[in-house]
Amino acid sequence: MSLQLWLSFVAVAAFLVMSPGPNGVLVLKTLGAHGYSASLMNILGLFCATFCHGALVLLGLSALLFHLPGAFLALKILGALYLFYLGVKLLKQYFRPAQAAPPRKRFSGGFQAGFGAFWLEGFLTQILNPNVSAFYLAVFPSFIPFGSPDAVVQTLLLNTTHAVIIALWFILLAGFSAKLAPKIRGRQLGRTLNGLAGLGMIYFAMMVLWIEPPHIPAV
Repeated sequence: MSLQLWLSFVAVAAFLVMSPGPNGVLVLKTLGAHGYSASLMNILGLFCATFCHGALVLLGLSALLFHLPGAFLALKILGALYLFYLGVKLLKQYFRPAQAAPPRKRFSGGFQAGFGAFWLEGFLTQILNPNVSAFYLAVFPSFIPFGSPDAVVQTLLLNTTHAVIIALWFILLAGFSAKLAPKIRGRQLGRTLNGLAGLGMIYFAMMVLWIEPPHIPAV
């Protein structure tokens, strides 16, 4: 793969990663509720799920998903339901009657402190996102000649590139937001952000249902 082709992929992937979506909402709501370390666990989940999408492409399962009647629809419904669940959970926190402010729950590492829960949120948000599946089916064929001997290596390269872009962007986003948070933090602001994040998740859940499967060229 030429450097120019790889840089073209980087530009396309970076644009898609930095576009507003459920991943950013998830990372920011976790940052606000549980702190920077917890948001890093979300990002680790996004990172791992991205490699799963690449593995599905290598195994040919992603293409099979788009050719099986109802399979893509089922993925859309699962993804939409999960985002809707996260949104409703945030809205319940927003509408909960005001009480004495509890100590802010922070993540300190380890499964007992919620490692698995934060990681799983990120993983499920990414793996159930049909936008990501469509990206791999619609974009990868434009950059990789799948009949070439090094198609597997090129797929791994682009998959790793995509995962690293995701990790770097959301780490930067979480880091910048964590620096800004002490200047704007407040009890009412926290409730408002929960409400906005909940509405955002429900909005993206609805948008997921409108996604159409990409055209898969015949081979």
